[in-house]
Amino acid sequence: YLNCNLPSKKIIILLHGYLVGHYRSCQYIKFFIKEGFNILLVDQRGHGNSEGTYATYGRYECEDLDLWVSCIRQKVGEKCFIGVHGHSMGAATGLMYSVLGKNKIDFIISESAYANAIEVIKRKLNKYKIPFFPFYNLTNHKIKKVCGFSLGEISPMDMVKESKVPIMFIHGDEDELIPCYMSMEMYEIKKGIKSLCIIPRAKHNTCYATNREKYENEVKNFLKMI
Repeated sequence: YLNCNLPSKKIIILLHGYLVGHYRSCQYIKFFIKEGFNILLVDQRGHGNSEGTYATYGRYECEDLDLWVSCIRQKVGEKCFIGVHGHSMGAATGLMYSVLGKNKIDFIISESAYANAIEVIKRKLNKYKIPFFPFYNLTNHKIKKVCGFSLGEISPMDMVKESKVPIMFIHGDEDELIPCYMSMEMYEIKKGIKSLCIIPRAKHNTCYATNREKYENEVKNFLKMI
């Protein structure tokens, strides 16, 4: 927890993606400090210094996020302003939390999120010419047996449909891992306060590095909407 703006009760939780750690979110720290936020950097379950053997692509990470939010409210007080910034799986975690946390967080910034896990798997299998069936059935059965959830449960899109939390969607238009249209579709179905920022020539991990000025200006404009 980086308490860099001591009087401030504005906190941003930074959530990394799959197979990295909290260090992946460090690139955003300077910007959010300038915007008056204190920072909570976390390692998601099964990553870095956190416990857990498996990542669940947002299914149980959203419940972990609820604990982090509760911890902040206990530490800072109920009259705080909490945002979640996530990249890839971290963004999916934030979106999956958007209904559960509707009265607990004030906004979400979703960078390069997937709309649902099954669609991402289909794209990956098609790329390598692997038939969806029976590969998906066998994999999903194994996941349910070992981890206790189904891949069909991982659908940020379904949560976005119901969410009343302000959400900003950011995506690179050259993202080959998670296509840009997923953020665009979620933006279209989102009701209430929302924003969409497409970064030209940015890939899955390079939105901020590709055009930092556009990224920061769009985030500032979004925060003014809340």
